[in-house]
Amino acid sequence: MVLSCSYLVDEVRRAMGDGAAHGVRLSYAVETDPLGTAGGVRNAVDLVRGLVVVLNGDILADLDLSAMLRFHRERGARATLYLTRVSDPTQYGLVELEPDGAIRAFVEKPEPDRVTTDTVNAGVYALDRSVVTAIPTGRAVSIERETFPALVGAGLFGWSVALRRRSDARASVGVIGLATAAWAGLGLWCKREGGG
Repeated sequence: MVLSCSYLVDEVRRAMGDGAAHGVRLSYAVETDPLGTAGGVRNAVDLVRGLVVVLNGDILADLDLSAMLRFHRERGARATLYLTRVSDPTQYGLVELEPDGAIRAFVEKPEPDRVTTDTVNAGVYALDRSVVTAIPTGRAVSIERETFPALVGAGLFGWSVALRRRSDARASVGVIGLATAAWAGLGLWCKREGGG
């Protein structure tokens, strides 16, 4: 696991150390200047191999990550976003999907009369390494506004248990309830061992 840090780095290192106390092995990717949500991922990629799983630093996630990764592989996806449903979608960037789970479009914080869906990006991503290494270096880059929109129609999918509950079995697999839920309050970047 890699913690990508730019704020209170020394305090994070003191609290988390090498991860042994938490049953993991931690490495750190430090941003000397803020690199944005995509730039931070790009800054950490050399510390991992293979598929990159990203958990945003401001989320509490309880999801079946194995099912999401299986969906990613089955679709031949380049990137898969975990989606969730919200009661007031005007506060978020919406994610519109095709029936097979391919992302069709993003609608950023729409007015109430422009709401097309209630699914939003929930801050967990499975990214093929080629997606991450294509992120520009040396500047701040937004994964939500630059990286993901550039992948629409090119292997970008959305995964959500809620979509399956809406009877679209092709758009989702799995059930929420992971034996090891992850709290990523510090900017957690991790790689799944064993490829699946």
